[in-house]
Amino acid sequence: TSDLKLSGTGRAFYSLLNEVIREDEMRGDIMQHAAVLTRAINDLCVAGRHVQEQIVFPNHSCVYRGTVLPKQHIPFFCVGRKYRAPMFLATSFQKSTADVFSQRAWDACDGVHAAVIWIVCILFIVSMAHCQYIAQHITGYIIY
Repeated sequence: TSDLKLSGTGRAFYSLLNEVIREDEMRGDIMQHAAVLTRAINDLCVAGRHVQEQIVFPNHSCVYRGTVLPKQHIPFFCVGRKYRAPMFLATSFQKSTADVFSQRAWDACDGVHAAVIWIVCILFIVSMAHCQYIAQHITGYIIY
């Protein structure tokens, strides 16, 4: 989630990794490398399962994500809509963190897209096996 840009690309690492994942059919040759990097991130940064089970969610069981969205796609997203993201989906326990990411994305697109804050409510009757809690350096951060 660092805002540091990779030399020569002008882009953050997480955006490049997500692009590879989203476009795996076109970039199959580097998907193997993305898988190795993902495993390394899991091994080095993600809290173990014993810690995952002890995560204390906010009382409302919701997390936040800030980004931008092309204005024409806004009507598609509504309360109750089920959606699958073909990438890592980073969220935060703090809305203020999502606000920072939304503002950063909006500034980067020169206001062409709409700034949005996603509110993701977790249903605890569903297994949390698809979620990873990143404990190092960041407090209250979930990756789906």
